[in-house]
Amino acid sequence: MIRAIGKKITPAISVPFLKQSSATAIHVEPTKADRIIADVAARTTEPWLQKLARGLAWGADEKVWLALTSVAWLVTRGQSSRVRATTTHALLVTVAARLCRMP
Repeated sequence: MIRAIGKKITPAISVPFLKQSSATAIHVEPTKADRIIADVAARTTEPWLQKLARGLAWGADEKVWLALTSVAWLVTRGQSSRVRATTTHALLVTVAARLCRMP
């Protein structure tokens, strides 16, 4: 409700979705350069290269690294102290990297 010189005025337009979230979708058209790059990539990319890129993207995911290092840490508990130290280090580095990125 808005007050204007002692009178109560209600807004003419109610936009409830803006109150729920401050994020708004914005559509941006691709430039000519964007289209050329996409066309070249689509023509020259082969399935094996796409699979490799997909695998690298999964490898960059910190959740995957946390899962892998946690499993490695558990599996190596009965191993030598050097192996245990290596997996402990890998797990701690992964957790520290995750904590550094937290908002």
